[in-house]
Amino acid sequence: MIHISRPYLYICIQAFLFIGAISSFTKMNYPKLVFKDIKPLLFLPTELNDTFDSLEYEENGRLNGYRHSFEGNTLQFDFKLFFIGRGGRQPQDPEYWRLTVKNCRDFHFNNHLQHFDSCFKFYTEHYLLWEYNDPETELYFHNRPETPALLMADIFNLHYAVFEGFIPLEKFITCKQFLASAELRFGMFAKGPKPLLQYYHELLEKHGAAPYFLDCPPKIGMGDKPIQLAKLGMSYFIGEEFIFGRL
Repeated sequence: MIHISRPYLYICIQAFLFIGAISSFTKMNYPKLVFKDIKPLLFLPTELNDTFDSLEYEENGRLNGYRHSFEGNTLQFDFKLFFIGRGGRQPQDPEYWRLTVKNCRDFHFNNHLQHFDSCFKFYTEHYLLWEYNDPETELYFHNRPETPALLMADIFNLHYAVFEGFIPLEKFITCKQFLASAELRFGMFAKGPKPLLQYYHELLEKHGAAPYFLDCPPKIGMGDKPIQLAKLGMSYFIGEEFIFGRL
């Protein structure tokens, strides 16, 4: 779910959705972003990989998380694997494992840690990694759209259609008074990774806001060690290194 911290933004978007603003952004057909995952054996112990890769796990396997904790910037996620038999029985003792995420930058749990009907997938390229691995830039506008709320409704839809609701709507938008002030006709609209701001640029251009970019100096430490992503269904972990161990 996208988090919206500004009440006026939420109210305005909902109002335009209600009166038919949806007709504006339904015309934007965004291609689904597809990122190739990395071979799991580069991260998983052979024993764990063989379990995930088995037909038995595909048909009857389950993964439940039951605890997570932090030690400094290191995240520990404990989970168990088990197999459901007929009638919901567990025919064998579960396996207990721990994922350690070194230099954890972000994480998200779906379903309160439990009932992951999937296995881990790993990425070095993904939209969730753009802010860590891609250059930062600033996006400006020097013409106010006639209907700023329709622009924000398009951006709202973008975050669901392309980014699956994982990126908060206001995470990179710096112009918080964009809707509130009718006099605001130029300024910085957003600051963040350029691949994401390219989408904003397209929408600002569509609404006549005359957008342009200004590149930022490289972040200190960027490129020293790439940040990686581990996905588990609709949950994820972002960090420098993933270490799995049997408990």
